[in-house]
Amino acid sequence: MRLDKFLAESSVGRRKIVRIYIKEGLIEVNGEVITEPSMDINENSDVIKYLGKVVSYTGKVYYMFNKPAGCITARKDKDHRTVFVFF
Repeated sequence: MRLDKFLAESSVGRRKIVRIYIKEGLIEVNGEVITEPSMDINENSDVIKYLGKVVSYTGKVYYMFNKPAGCITARKDKDHRTVFVFF
């Protein structure tokens, strides 16, 4: 798996932001500072650190939401509550 994908899926940040962290030298893989976002890593055996803290692989996380009556699926609405009010 690519290092930037691993960090993004481990909630370190969005992929674009994670690439900046890597290029700034904030990420270590097995004790070595890495500056190449496309580096292949083994998420099961390599030790990845961000700012000195070990990052564990969480993978993708999915949330289920049962939308209540009267709630609309939109970012903003002047008249109704949206799903974002509940988060």
